[in-house]
Amino acid sequence: MSETLFRTIVVACIILVLLIRLPYTKKEIDNSRIYFKIFFLIILFIYLFTDWFHFALIDLPFLFRLIGVIIVIPGLLLLKESHKTLGKYWSSLINLKIHKNHKLITSGVYEKIRHPIYSSQLLIFLGLAIIISNWFITLLIFVPLILVFIYGIPREEKLMINKFGKSYKIYMKRTSRFFPKILKTTTFKSPFISLLIIAE
Repeated sequence: MSETLFRTIVVACIILVLLIRLPYTKKEIDNSRIYFKIFFLIILFIYLFTDWFHFALIDLPFLFRLIGVIIVIPGLLLLKESHKTLGKYWSSLINLKIHKNHKLITSGVYEKIRHPIYSSQLLIFLGLAIIISNWFITLLIFVPLILVFIYGIPREEKLMINKFGKSYKIYMKRTSRFFPKILKTTTFKSPFISLLIIAE
C-alpha cells in the first residue's frame, strides 16, 4: 500500500513539473531535449511497471521517505516562482541563447541566487530520490543532471558576462549559484551542503 502511495506521489510530482514548465518550454524543442525526456520516461516506466531495478532498493522507513515529499514541495514552488520571474528570457542549458531586448533579472528569487531554476531541480530530484529509495535510479537521474550543470552553467554565465559585462560580474559577486550565501556561514554542514558550497 505504501509503495503505491509513493509511486503515485512520484507521478504527481513529475506531472506538476511538466505543467509548471510547459508555458516556457513549449517553444524550446530540440533533439537533445527530446532525448533527455525519452530517457527519463523510460526510467519512469521501468520504475512503475517492472521489477528490473528492485536489486537496488533501499529499505527506508515510511516517515523518512515522507521527508522526500517535504523536500520536493519547496522545489516545486521555487521552480514556479523562478520561471514566473524570468518569464520570456528563459532558455534551456542545452539551447542557450540571448533573447531580443534581453534584460538582466536580479529581482525576486534572483536577488540572492543566480540559478534558482537549477536549485529547484536539485531539491526536486533529491526529494524524488528519497521517495523512490533506489540507489540505481538515483544515479541514473543525478549523474546526467550534474554533468549538464557542470558543462552548462559556466557556459551560461560566460554568455551573460558577454552580454551584460560589469553588471553581471557585480551580480555574481553578491549572489551564489544555487542557494543563498547563508549556507556558507552555517556552523553545521552536511556532506550535501558542503557539496553545494564547493559548487558556488
